Amino acid sequence: MHIVSAQTTSTLRQLENWLPFAQSENNAQRWGYEPHALEQLVVQALPNLHHAHTLQQARFVLWWHHWHTSVSLKKEE
Repeated sequence: MHIVSAQTTSTLRQLENWLPFAQSENNAQRWGYEPHALEQLVVQALPNLHHAHTLQQARFVLWWHHWHTSVSLKKEE
């Protein structure tokens, strides 16, 4: 029997809430994230998204995490 922790359940619920918005931004901004990578972006952004009170704030959080991720990837090349 697999027991799911409360933290895992909370993360999954938050991911379900934010993923459609992130998919919309991914498409609108042509970031090019595949589904798994987009999920990872949202999971990384969750602590900051938790504090977003408007869609504009949430958009900024996603953009910042996207920018940070893209800069990190360029450094690895």
